[in-house]
Amino acid sequence: MANFLGRLQKGGFPEFILEGAFTGGDLAHFLEKQRFPLSGVCYDASSKKLQFYTDRLGFSPLYLYQKNGNIAWSNRLSALFELKELEFTLNPDALEAFLQCGYLPGDMTWFAEVLVLPAASIWEYDMTMQSWEKARYWTWADIPQSDYSFEEAVDELAVRLRDMMQESLSAKTGTIGVSLSGGLDSRLLLALAGEQKTVVSYTFGRADSWDVQIAAKVAKQAGISHRILLLEPKNWMDHREEAIWRSDGMASYMHLHHVPNYLENAQLSDWNLNGCCGDALFKGFGNMKASSVSMPEAHAVLGRFADQFPPNDPFYGNRQSDAYWLDQHVRNCTLAAVREWNQSLAQLTPFLDFRLIEFLYGLPVDYRLRNHLYSAMLLKHFPKLFKSIPWKLTGIPLHKTRLTEWALLLKVPQIIRRSGLVGNYQYTDYGSWMRQETALLRWNKLLDSSDSEVLKTFAPNLKSTYLDPMLRKKRGGEEGLSRALTIAIWLRHLEARGVL
Repeated sequence: MANFLGRLQKGGFPEFILEGAFTGGDLAHFLEKQRFPLSGVCYDASSKKLQFYTDRLGFSPLYLYQKNGNIAWSNRLSALFELKELEFTLNPDALEAFLQCGYLPGDMTWFAEVLVLPAASIWEYDMTMQSWEKARYWTWADIPQSDYSFEEAVDELAVRLRDMMQESLSAKTGTIGVSLSGGLDSRLLLALAGEQKTVVSYTFGRADSWDVQIAAKVAKQAGISHRILLLEPKNWMDHREEAIWRSDGMASYMHLHHVPNYLENAQLSDWNLNGCCGDALFKGFGNMKASSVSMPEAHAVLGRFADQFPPNDPFYGNRQSDAYWLDQHVRNCTLAAVREWNQSLAQLTPFLDFRLIEFLYGLPVDYRLRNHLYSAMLLKHFPKLFKSIPWKLTGIPLHKTRLTEWALLLKVPQIIRRSGLVGNYQYTDYGSWMRQETALLRWNKLLDSSDSEVLKTFAPNLKSTYLDPMLRKKRGGEEGLSRALTIAIWLRHLEARGVL
């Protein structure tokens, strides 16, 4: 039994067969040349072999089901439920992992019978022998080190970013939108896209938030339209429960910021330029100078699951700690919300460009420290949008280089906000919203396991473990409650649809 529900982003399936697997070509070589995420399955009728493949960083998921001699696959977990002959068993470890991490690490899914293929994988199944051959065709150690000077790297980064945007917008018709925040990445996407097409912009958030205020200044400076898509006490919960289903339970309730306005957003543009992964690529995770993540660091985030998915896996190539967190957090968490959004408005994710990624990680680590390379490139090549308009992370413009570096190093803005000396200018206020009366009524109902056999069996104590403790303090606990709500909503969806 098999069902193919995946898709290729570039070239199409016939081109893939001709160039890749079954015309004497090298599938691994073909995949190494691909610029953007893709995954899929090929069948060779002559040898009766199936080949399952993922892109170098596994950013395009491929879910594989195996049980009782049945093999099925899809790029969406819930699509497997359409095959009524398949049986699913909830994986208790997945519940614990999601509560611990806010996502499912490694190749884990909600079900014992299903895994998500690892990054850079080619798995071949011999249908005659009923046996597997599994291999990685690429590792982080394959990225060559470059000898660019810092100034050369600044200019080359701009060249590659423009090429990245040209490739992303190639053959795209209709209105191009940018989900503009107060950060740098969406502003850069606007600058790049604006060199090629007319774009529109919109910002999700509270009316007085820094994101909305800064985005409005950016849009005015760029001379484009700007729409505020408000997040406020009366609408912030809207549509999130349906979105949990659309995300296959992979996106945490609190992080689906676009969802309350998704219908209006879909009317504003045909494509959305999404700055996904920009922060990670340009600014990095944690200690960028570390060649790898230590086990204590991994345990702090993944708990006991760090032993199952350790940072010393050869795939990470002893390069930089970023490799591990891109594989765990970005692949399994960040992109879950992007894939959900893509179902209502087509998402363009230009930063998921492997040519750009290999360039950045081939540079000396010092270039990227404290935003040094990124800031220099933005100020030199896109001064119109970056020289005088503040960055929300520091509250000051990038051209004040030393002040920006010290603000980042000392985390000054975060300290000021937490001190209470200034108002809350974040684009959401989940700390207050999750404690409002209408929300608490809904939380109590969702987390109450008395009306759900599935909740009663697998997650009976979510309310007492996550909701009740949060209510005993004025601030904090929202993230844990968000994860608990996601699980409760997902399990209720599965129960209502007869999956469990």
